[in-house]
Amino acid sequence: MKKKKNRDLEYYMSLNYPFTVELYKENGELRFGLQVPELQGVWADGKTVEEAYADLIETKRLWFETCIEKGIDIPEPVLEKDFSGKFILRLEPKLHMTLSKRAQRSNISLNQYIRTLLEKQISNSDLIAEIRQLGKLTVKQSEAINNLRKELTSLDNRIGSLEEAFSLISDVRWGKSFFVAIGEPFQKKVVIFQPQI
Repeated sequence: MKKKKNRDLEYYMSLNYPFTVELYKENGELRFGLQVPELQGVWADGKTVEEAYADLIETKRLWFETCIEKGIDIPEPVLEKDFSGKFILRLEPKLHMTLSKRAQRSNISLNQYIRTLLEKQISNSDLIAEIRQLGKLTVKQSEAINNLRKELTSLDNRIGSLEEAFSLISDVRWGKSFFVAIGEPFQKKVVIFQPQI
């Protein structure tokens, strides 16, 4: 009989739980969100992946401590070595017959045919998920580009206002002080110029 390992905090912290990474925007700032799907409620975020990962490690530690203290079962990561590659699948006889005929037409075994269908389905699902993620990034990138365009337009307008103000100054040949009001964002500021004679 195989002896069970000591399942304490150190044991669970040593396990390699896979996690997901999501890039999102909050209050105009890009952030990274990390989540451990096998540990319900274990997630973290940060301005960088490193910051989010450090927070995730601490969150896992606290989550494990709470579960151990309260006697709650902690799921262990699912590993490929835990699977034999075989399973029994029960089908309706009509579906079994349809799949068998299609496998025969393709000149492959029923197992190979079903495996191919499953692989295609998973591949397509992964591809769709990636396309959706790229779509989200594209929308975020498009928003960022539009914001940059607005900022550049605003800067261009400010530069135009300053150029106007300086052209007025260079045209003045008399010795009195005068006021130049500069447009956005300096609406309330008035600049006093004293020309040199």
